Amino acid sequence: GALVALEMSDAAPVATAPVATDAAATDVAAQPIRRLAILLPGGSEMVGELAARLKLSNAEKRRLMALVTSPIGVGDFGDARGVRRALYGFGPGRVTDQVLLYWARLGSAPSEAAMAPCRTALKEAAAWQEKTFPIGGKDLLALGFAAGPEIGDVLERVEGWWLEGDFAASHGQCLEKAVALLEGA
Repeated sequence: GALVALEMSDAAPVATAPVATDAAATDVAAQPIRRLAILLPGGSEMVGELAARLKLSNAEKRRLMALVTSPIGVGDFGDARGVRRALYGFGPGRVTDQVLLYWARLGSAPSEAAMAPCRTALKEAAAWQEKTFPIGGKDLLALGFAAGPEIGDVLERVEGWWLEGDFAASHGQCLEKAVALLEGA
């Protein structure tokens, strides 16, 4: 219905003109929900009413809401490591959406300096392999530590350390870090 019309309308290509050529080169398909999001100002005030008016499915409404209210910032695109942290937290679909929305908002003739982080982010998203934090509460309980909120706090701190290290720390290294934090707490 309305999304097919948006996909075929003149407004959507104009709104996404800066990325049209490069998006094709990076094999990112145009999507009606993403095109609709670029036409909306930031914030969620309009999404519910618009979703009802366009008879969007619940999944489409949730995706549109995520697109216009995303906590992913332009600063996350500054280097490949920052992009990987965003990918870990939000997944390649959401990061790709946000990169393309940001890129489209740059206007019809963005500078190469402005586009370079977008290209980096799209390449990282295309190559992303899901990462799993190597340890959990059960690992620490098996070492004899008592269950409680401090285990969750330590796991959160170790995960932050693991992220800062660009996912390089092994299971053993993460356990060592957790044990050091628990024994020092």
